[in-house]
Amino acid sequence: MTQTTALHYSVGELNSIIKTMLEEASFFSNISVSGEVSNLKHYALGKQTYFNLSDGTAQLSCVLYQAQLNTLPFPLKNGVSVTVQGKLKVFHRKGSYVFHVFTATLNGNGIAHQQLEKLKQKLLKEGLFDASNKVALPKYPKHIGLITSPGSAAQHDFLKITQCTAPCIDITVIPAVMQGHNCAPSVSKALLYAQENPDYDAIVLLRGGGSAEDLSAFNEEILVRLIAQCSKPIVTAIGHEIDYTLVDFASDQRAETPTAAAQLLASHYQSLSLHLRTTLQQLSQRLEHILLMKKEELKQNLDRSALLINTAITEKKSQFKVYTARLANTNPLQKLEQGFSICRIAVEGVPVRSISDVGIRTLIETRVSDGVIISEVTAVTPVKSKK
Repeated sequence: MTQTTALHYSVGELNSIIKTMLEEASFFSNISVSGEVSNLKHYALGKQTYFNLSDGTAQLSCVLYQAQLNTLPFPLKNGVSVTVQGKLKVFHRKGSYVFHVFTATLNGNGIAHQQLEKLKQKLLKEGLFDASNKVALPKYPKHIGLITSPGSAAQHDFLKITQCTAPCIDITVIPAVMQGHNCAPSVSKALLYAQENPDYDAIVLLRGGGSAEDLSAFNEEILVRLIAQCSKPIVTAIGHEIDYTLVDFASDQRAETPTAAAQLLASHYQSLSLHLRTTLQQLSQRLEHILLMKKEELKQNLDRSALLINTAITEKKSQFKVYTARLANTNPLQKLEQGFSICRIAVEGVPVRSISDVGIRTLIETRVSDGVIISEVTAVTPVKSKK
């Protein structure tokens, strides 16, 4: 058996060959396909609309440009059944293809849409979506059971917000398959576990954005019933703002995004934190005001005290001068400066008050302002009293 040599191409070369074969083949240049519209997205910048066409078993990516969209006699929306006419278009760089739609005719609502609406009306009549069945969310949740795909962007966004705004909340991630045939059984198992765990006071069912097919598991009846019957409060955040699934109607609170779910559960903590910060700021300002007033009051008291002390010192100094002058005038030694003298018996030091205190040859000392004179009495002459 001879072995042939395999042809070798670069990625770009191979994609170019595929593009030529598909786009130029007459078989793919003008064909019609029927299916149900889902995951409809409009892009204003490129003036184009992308959507999936599904028959329940497979999907076909489609693109419709603005010029063709304007010619449609009906609004294109998710859930409608249409027959589109067009050709295959290959994106060379991405190595992918889409069905380029030229025109479309409306067949009515698709089977999947009809089945979903029928289930919704059934559950609605049973009261599974009634507001009276909703459980109030805890104002300050302590422990949240987070059902999601571990390591997903949705989990990252949720944890980032809660850790920033309410780090006191404990969060346990309960792993679950969030897409495909195993999604509903996996999420149901996680819900039962979370409901039976006494530690959780709230449950969050979290999944990021995706196509309608990616989110279809969250329309499963078994999952909707479990959520409606759960005794613990459940928040659902499935997909983006525009995405609604049946579990959103059965849950106690729907959040538009994972970030919104985190903000919803942490909102009271955030409000409390803001209130405490505002109160502390007001108390700080009030204490600062009181401190300034007390400082001013203390300064005024010190100024008054200083004034009173200075006045008292001045008065005391003045009194001291008066008393000093008076004391000086009463000091016997002061009389010596005025020409007076003090006479005492030299031996005994007894003051001479009368001529009878001395006799002839008695030694006396006379104290004058600049010294003492020692003398001997030679004569004593009485003074005649005036009559």
